[in-house]
Amino acid sequence: AAYDSLLSTQRAAYHLKAAKYLENLVDADALGGYDGMLAYHYQGAGNPRKEHFYTILAAEQAHKIYANAEALQYYNRALELLNSLDNDIQSEQQHRAIQSQRFEILKGRREAHFQLGQVEAGKADTKALLPLAREMEDEPVWLIDALLAQADISRENRDDLTQGLQMAQEALTLAKSLEDK
Repeated sequence: AAYDSLLSTQRAAYHLKAAKYLENLVDADALGGYDGMLAYHYQGAGNPRKEHFYTILAAEQAHKIYANAEALQYYNRALELLNSLDNDIQSEQQHRAIQSQRFEILKGRREAHFQLGQVEAGKADTKALLPLAREMEDEPVWLIDALLAQADISRENRDDLTQGLQMAQEALTLAKSLEDK
């Protein structure tokens, strides 16, 4: 009741104080258990950049301990935040950073979907990786990962398998050209 009676500016100030307190109180090595709480407080404080940072860390931490439903929620929130941050970009370098983060988030969310048995959602995220990687053509490592992910889901029928093998071959050729073992 007391929280709900606060003005939104007061609420945001308290959330910011709580987030700063946690950041300063907790050792950086032990902060992993508090990432979700920090994301929550930065959301309440209206700081989407910090919220995004801690949301990704919380997603990775949840995924690491096989809390896949929780990881999925964090990955979804991270994508929402990234889409809103994408509207504020001012340089090609920022756009590239957002694309890289989007790729990593989709890759993590893809794994969480598959581990939860949500095969179609996992396949959708897998398919979203390829056009994103092709946009980042000056960094072919992303394309290798995306091609291999596509090849991994192409097992439904002979045509899919053939297409998957072609993508795996493209990834191998690209990796060899980069001398990437």
